Amino acid sequence: MRGAIRPRADTPPIAVLREQHGAVVAHDAYGRLRGLALPTLVVHGSADQILDALNGDLIASLIAGARLELLDGAGHLLFWEQPERVAQLVREHAAA
Repeated sequence: MRGAIRPRADTPPIAVLREQHGAVVAHDAYGRLRGLALPTLVVHGSADQILDALNGDLIASLIAGARLELLDGAGHLLFWEQPERVAQLVREHAAA
């Protein structure tokens, strides 16, 4: 069929996607973030279409002393989109 959209060969079954979505919606760790007492780096993409960049701000605001790095133009898979930058940030954070 010409012009038809076909799923990729590695696309998970719809049942798996539904289960994953349900797990994401049901998960809520915000209440535990205030209890973290360790140096924390929050890295978020400015173009994330799954979790708005405001989520990075929220997470960082709930953890005392957390540092937020917002990667301009990166989406939800920022470690895939900007691997060198993410690795650099993690190395710097670990060395501090």
